[in-house]
Amino acid sequence: MMKTRLFLLLCCLLTRDCFSQDIFVKFVESRKIQFATQLPDTFHFGDPNLSLLIRQRLSRENIKAVLPTEEKTGNKIKYARPEEIRARIAPNKEVKVIDEDGNVTATVVESEDPLFAARYFDEQTRDMVEIPQVIYIESGKLRSYIPYFSTKYAVSTSWGQKLGISNAFNTGYNKNRKLSSRVKRRSKLLAGTKTLVRLDTVQSQNLLKQLYGQNLLQALWPHFHKKQFEIYRMDSMIKIPFEKLNMGLVSQINVPVYSEDGTLEGSTKFPVETLPLLPAAVGEMQVVQNWFYNERKNILFSNITELLLFPASNFSQSVPQGKPVLKILLK
Repeated sequence: MMKTRLFLLLCCLLTRDCFSQDIFVKFVESRKIQFATQLPDTFHFGDPNLSLLIRQRLSRENIKAVLPTEEKTGNKIKYARPEEIRARIAPNKEVKVIDEDGNVTATVVESEDPLFAARYFDEQTRDMVEIPQVIYIESGKLRSYIPYFSTKYAVSTSWGQKLGISNAFNTGYNKNRKLSSRVKRRSKLLAGTKTLVRLDTVQSQNLLKQLYGQNLLQALWPHFHKKQFEIYRMDSMIKIPFEKLNMGLVSQINVPVYSEDGTLEGSTKFPVETLPLLPAAVGEMQVVQNWFYNERKNILFSNITELLLFPASNFSQSVPQGKPVLKILLK
């Protein structure tokens, strides 16, 4: 039993945090929500450096934070003191000094604040945050919700050996999915990002709500004809009505032509343009977003601005590999 607990603790330390999102995703039970999935990812926000900003605010006790290993109790969130978070980052402030032969020559006690030490916030982690984003469809509109976010740090031994990357603390807890225009106006633009979603390999454990076994694109497809979406061909950047989408965008089919005696004379193209484009012909979708931080409320949110659709490998005979065929703008 003790070995099992230690193993689970190490998994929580070096991978994603163990904090349950149940209290934040009950909204998916609404009949207005057609589809919902978690899309967790890590991002580098360097200018402005969101990680540094929230570490500075935590040091001044301007924001509240939670230890990543802290489980929820009912609907309550157990906040941690800054010293508890420092102790998680640097449980042993002693650093071993090692010579060229690998011998320990001295032991030095760190005086630098762990929240700002380059040992823990190095080139890789100094501007890295993890976002457990929820992407969902509500009344035919694609939306994003950020229940909280986490700053990342480098886990290392007292000898300076890096063990991996973990979450230092969670912050920015937000149960309000619909933000006022005033909150949005007073928020900082952090950066734009592109996240690739492989539609045929979406992990089932990330799904929060799914109807009829549909993936994200299939659930969105019936709504693309509505005014909140504009569709453009990537080969010409010409706007195209949803009704004009056809299989000619992703594939071509050559049909063999035979003479009366059965001799192969050549081939002719099958008019795939007469066939409507099927969601199954799309293998990947790239979600393009702009990210914002509201300092007063200490919350993170994003606007999904466009979607890029890539053909599935078995449908991409007429499209160069890795090239999108359609851009869908969200109004």
